[in-house]
Amino acid sequence: LGSPTVLLRSASRIVGVAAGEHGHELLVTLHAQGVALYDVRTQTCLRSWRTQTGTQLTHAACLHPSTSRLIGVRDHTVLFGWESRGEISLGSCTQTVGAPVLALLHDPSLLDGVVVALVDGSAVIFDAALTRQIGAAPRPAGSAGARAVWSSLLPLPPGQSSPIALVTLVQSASDSH
Repeated sequence: LGSPTVLLRSASRIVGVAAGEHGHELLVTLHAQGVALYDVRTQTCLRSWRTQTGTQLTHAACLHPSTSRLIGVRDHTVLFGWESRGEISLGSCTQTVGAPVLALLHDPSLLDGVVVALVDGSAVIFDAALTRQIGAAPRPAGSAGARAVWSSLLPLPPGQSSPIALVTLVQSASDSH
């Protein structure tokens, strides 16, 4: 391990960090400021996208690598997208989901798809431009009142009906710990 370094100092709360397009890049989402792409090797900001005053980002933005589009979340349930070469436009390319967002996930096998895992355990799949819903997965049976705490896309062995599986950990509503 190398020596720890400070990549960013901000008065705005960091709501999440995601991978950039390259292995040495990080996408940092700031609650009230916007999204910034950093090169961790040089510790420099490569690009930033500012939000309008009063906008509250509530989840880490993600970069969809094959389309060079970014997807952000505001107010826990509103997804918005923009091209990496453009500016954030909160009014265009939006989708609203029925529960707060837990995770934004993508895999090359989804082509231009993005899985939006929700805290109720369900998931919705949109195209990266957020122009249409491609699919959906209901909340797991018997999970009413439970809360999803983690979700990921995992590869399946060759020969399966699908190359990936959505795995979600759900915490029971009665679990107090």
